[in-house]
Amino acid sequence: MRFEGLQVFASEAQGFITLDEARAQMHVDDFDDAKVSACVEAACDWAENVLRQSLRPQTILATYTTDGADFALLTRSTFLELVSVEYFDGATHAIDIFRSVSVDAAAPIARAYFREPNTNYIGGIKITYKTKAPAVFPQHVKQAVLIAAAAFYDDRNAPDLTAATNILTLSKTILP
Repeated sequence: MRFEGLQVFASEAQGFITLDEARAQMHVDDFDDAKVSACVEAACDWAENVLRQSLRPQTILATYTTDGADFALLTRSTFLELVSVEYFDGATHAIDIFRSVSVDAAAPIARAYFREPNTNYIGGIKITYKTKAPAVFPQHVKQAVLIAAAAFYDDRNAPDLTAATNILTLSKTILP
């Protein structure tokens, strides 16, 4: 299956940065906690997009087109649970995930294998799955999120994310 795109249905609040850490990075007092929290959440969303990894539990809908392969890469995940698989051939059909799909969550990028490859999936496949927070959270990723949060706080119109982007991009981090 060839990956086409994804949509995050739900994200839990990030839990790896405390409000005190964010306030210290932004040099603000506790009078602005709602705005500080919103900037940290925005920075976490941004970092997940840059890294193409979930940094917190999420529910993701990934879309694929068929290319002859019998598996789909479950990108951006520390895989937790398969929720549903659907295909479209003029109408939407659910695939029995317990009988027809298995997941290799131990692979560097989790893979959903189709036990009976089907060429009728001409309209594509949609896989909904849940992710969990990474077991190991690199400190440089946390620092990049803090820097990005401060940039969102300081300039809501056009934040300069260069420093945070450099930290994430240069590290080429793939979270375990």
